[in-house]
Amino acid sequence: MRKNQLTRIIAIVLMLIAASCRTSRISQTQIQLVQYSLKEADLPGSGWSVEGKSWESAYGGESYGIIYIRDKFVFINHVISIHSSEDQAQQAYQEWENEWFDITNLQPEITYDPIDQDDDSRMECFRMKPDDPLIDCVYLQRHNTLINFVKINLDYRSRSNLTFEEIDGILAILDKRLNEAVNE
Repeated sequence: MRKNQLTRIIAIVLMLIAASCRTSRISQTQIQLVQYSLKEADLPGSGWSVEGKSWESAYGGESYGIIYIRDKFVFINHVISIHSSEDQAQQAYQEWENEWFDITNLQPEITYDPIDQDDDSRMECFRMKPDDPLIDCVYLQRHNTLINFVKINLDYRSRSNLTFEEIDGILAILDKRLNEAVNE
């Protein structure tokens, strides 16, 4: 009898260990979000590293975020979000816009027009102070049920700084992915 109890206890412990070691399943939506996200190979030059990744719900959609950093003040934060309907995505776009585009000290140095002219999009760059060497550029785009949010921090003191042409190239890559995603 004692041997049976010991066998049961060992079996239960092994089942608990096996259950705790299982990894969570990755959803098809999460796979898509990673496919549409910014990749290190999309970034100009060298010296980029991943600073962080996150999965979260943003404004009612499932989102994946990744941050690349080149030096202390030059970084890119990209969040790709998918929503269950275009109406929900439009509402989410307005919420993102309300949060991120209440900006002063705008810099008229850059604009980006998406491939699909029916997309909602907005881009602004700003300095916290007029003579500040740090510039933040924020880009928001809604394409059907997908939303791209890109925040780029620039530092004119850095040799690793991005040019506005390079930023334009990054946005073009992400825009193309959104357009291709809808055709899948």
